[in-house]
Amino acid sequence: MASGTYEHVTGHVSEQMAYFMGDAQRHTGMEALIRRERAYGLYMGWRALAVEMVDAEAFARDDKRLETLLIINP
Repeated sequence: MASGTYEHVTGHVSEQMAYFMGDAQRHTGMEALIRRERAYGLYMGWRALAVEMVDAEAFARDDKRLETLLIINP
């Protein structure tokens, strides 16, 4: 696939994950959990698709960056 498609998909997933994780911080309990799970689902979906879209080095770099978005900062 074209690298432009990969970059577009990765950028969109990154934005959506950041949104859901930020939204999770504004909620508590089940509402926060639901938002974190949405972010995690996006991440896992991205991993399933993106691994075949680019070389291993680019995938590993972006995988680490997206995984970091799943960490909730107090």
